[in-house]
Amino acid sequence: MACPQDTRRPVFVGPPEGTFAQWASSDALGSRWLVVSSAPESILNYGAGPRTLYKVRIPIPASGHLDLRTYLWHVNRTGSQRYIAFVLRLENASTAWSYTGFRKEDAAQGIVAAGICTVAAHLYGTLSLVGDGTGEVAANGTLVLGPYTLTNNAFHGAVHEV
Repeated sequence: MACPQDTRRPVFVGPPEGTFAQWASSDALGSRWLVVSSAPESILNYGAGPRTLYKVRIPIPASGHLDLRTYLWHVNRTGSQRYIAFVLRLENASTAWSYTGFRKEDAAQGIVAAGICTVAAHLYGTLSLVGDGTGEVAANGTLVLGPYTLTNNAFHGAVHEV
């Protein structure tokens, strides 16, 4: 379902299950990762060419199963149009990585409305399936989520789940 989400009744989801781990020990938790950068992160004028705003290395477990959720929450403050994307790259991989259930939601209608929309998409399970939701990244290959066009002073939010 695309943003904006339908108005829905509030739902009490209760306290979180389990405990929260410190980032330093999160790799011990196995195959679930949540990646969030500053919110919203301002993209400042940095010159020509592509730049990396944030980079994290996530090991794929021996089982090959990895749950990954990423948030894009950026404001373009460069003075001109820019493109932004998530790039997932398998480095030093000997085999491909297959995924199922790839869903996303895009929200570019303003920070508050985008926040409401993406929360509703999570809470009510209405993230949009991308194609049939399945795919494969070749060994040492890449998966690009986006790219999104941001005009100057524009905001864009998105969430991806694989």
